[in-house]
Amino acid sequence: MSKRNKKLKKLLRERALEQARVQDKEGGVVATESAPVLDDRKDAKPAEPTKTQDAQETRVKAEIIKILSTMGIIFAIIIAVYFINQKTDFVLNLGKWMANILNINL
Repeated sequence: MSKRNKKLKKLLRERALEQARVQDKEGGVVATESAPVLDDRKDAKPAEPTKTQDAQETRVKAEIIKILSTMGIIFAIIIAVYFINQKTDFVLNLGKWMANILNINL
């Protein structure tokens, strides 16, 4: 539950208790905790985003774009290597050459 909803519920609860105290002093009917409380959410306007939220949102969008572009480049490289391997044996020879340099027995 967000902080805004918690604050709203706390404010509504305080209003209900205050109204109960006023009615009790006037000799009216005492409201209880289980009495339905009107919800002011319909009248409440949504909070406007602050400058820090906007800055954070733009930073997150930039990071998402960087991640997606990196993934796209890696995917394109894998596809290119696959088709190069189908037409030539360059990838196989490259693997053998690296194994010889690193002294790995295959």
